[in-house]
Amino acid sequence: MKNIFSFATSELSQDAMIAWMMECANADDPALCEVGREFIKFLLDRPCGETERAIIDCADSAPDGNSPPVMYEGPAEEIKDVEVHTQWHKIDVYCHAKIDGKDVSFVIEDKTHTREHSDQMKRYRDRVRHDDKAEDYLKLIYLKTGMPFASELEAAAKAH
Repeated sequence: MKNIFSFATSELSQDAMIAWMMECANADDPALCEVGREFIKFLLDRPCGETERAIIDCADSAPDGNSPPVMYEGPAEEIKDVEVHTQWHKIDVYCHAKIDGKDVSFVIEDKTHTREHSDQMKRYRDRVRHDDKAEDYLKLIYLKTGMPFASELEAAAKAH
């Protein structure tokens, strides 16, 4: 399978595709709406600490910041009010949605040729926790195309 950069030549192109896929959940066209809903479900279903080729680290955290990470148990049957932003407070892709009546925010840090730096994931987690959304769940996703290195996984995991 070709790398996405065979088609898109920069991280911003990849961010745009991710944002568009999530935004599709708002589409009037039923087929596009289903694409968006299924993509959001896919992102929501990734377990904490699971290492995969694309999504290499993610953490769900209770909104108070003191509770241990918790997973949203689904079933994610109702996804509505999807709001997607790119480069919101320097977050590559930020999404907030109502999922089964719960407020869920996604922070996606998208890497291509660089690594996590300056405690980005922790700073973005803290920024979202202090916005005006009062999330029930926060999903942090560190996404890298290509080969993730152990040091990157460790740095992203520190955002818990």
